[in-house]
Amino acid sequence: MASTVIAHIYNEEYILPWWLEHHKKIFDHGIIIDYASTDRSREIIKEICPTWEVVQSKNSEFNARLVDVEVLEYERKIEGWRICLNVTEFLVGDYKKFLADTIRSTQHLIPTITFWDWDPNGELDKSKPLWTQKTQGIHYKTDFMARRARSLHNVKTMEYDVGRHFASYNNEEMMIFHYANCIASRGMLERRLQIQTKVPEHDRIRGWGSHHYHGPNGVMTADTLKELWSKDLPKVTDCSEDIVRYTKEPDETYSLDLGCGEYPKNPFKAKHVYGIDVRDDTKNKIVRADLVIQPIPFVDNFFDYVTAHDFIEHIPRLMYSPNRRYPFVELMSEIWRVLKVGGKFYSKTPAFPHAAAFWDPTHVNFITEQTFPFYFDNERMWAKEVYGFKGQFRIESQTWDGPHLLSTLVKC
Repeated sequence: MASTVIAHIYNEEYILPWWLEHHKKIFDHGIIIDYASTDRSREIIKEICPTWEVVQSKNSEFNARLVDVEVLEYERKIEGWRICLNVTEFLVGDYKKFLADTIRSTQHLIPTITFWDWDPNGELDKSKPLWTQKTQGIHYKTDFMARRARSLHNVKTMEYDVGRHFASYNNEEMMIFHYANCIASRGMLERRLQIQTKVPEHDRIRGWGSHHYHGPNGVMTADTLKELWSKDLPKVTDCSEDIVRYTKEPDETYSLDLGCGEYPKNPFKAKHVYGIDVRDDTKNKIVRADLVIQPIPFVDNFFDYVTAHDFIEHIPRLMYSPNRRYPFVELMSEIWRVLKVGGKFYSKTPAFPHAAAFWDPTHVNFITEQTFPFYFDNERMWAKEVYGFKGQFRIESQTWDGPHLLSTLVKC
């Protein structure tokens, strides 16, 4: 699914190179709404992201409501995933997995760590990411209101409150690193102070965007910005661990696709992909096995991911061979066994109450929204007490894609 990032700018030549170099690796396209910049912002965009659109805003000022209206107008013209970020906001984390997802009408609300510094005479190295140079910030778990969540979504009917922030979050596998309060150089100070010239009287009367014009007579200076900054200083902590978590290069990852056919699926973009199928014409990294009667032929704790697309509905719940067995429960134990701790099992299966769950005469395992949460989740785990399940999962998510139930379980 295509992905687009939208931003609005006014004289952002200082921070734009960092922002563009980072996001061009993530998004297929970008739309930059320019508020009549007089510096080199437009030229920088064309140099770094020559295929991205730079459009002139219909607004002369940063009227908070009209900014959002204009962003929505562009969002509704495009398909796929989109997010609107300020150029001080950087999307980091496991975004590749979610941008590859094709679930319809999905919204990921992503929390923020806002980085904090006061060194207007300092220097920043433009050849290095900002997070390798500045590690002190206000964590969303310490003060969520310091910078609320942003929305990555493929929803056509999106509506925003003023400022496009959200009062909750639902996805901590991605993060927004925010640098508007990271006054770590003369350039960061100047870009922060110049924004107030674009805030209209309409917004000032309502108190919108007051962090841009706090000061005597509504004018922000270096001194009043420092005063405003110092009020939040006690909340600032070292965020180095989060930086490592969300920006480290992925290690070698391994995925196993059950019932893969000729081509194993790889929704998590693992580096190494294996498959299991009952076919005789198996190829490289596809192992022949009948998982109704055989264990998964791999060692313990080997895979980062195990996936099953239109597969588990073919695994019987009960068999006598010759003794009473529960093949589906045994398979879930095997999946747990071969996953690493923290590894994920992803299942896509036609499920009740949709008729597609019953059409195929080889469907013998009828899944509902309650099957995984009631029988395999670590809060209930009824399958362990009653049927001998040997593992322990945490349900990460369950959603519907037409008649298919999409379930992601994490090994505890």
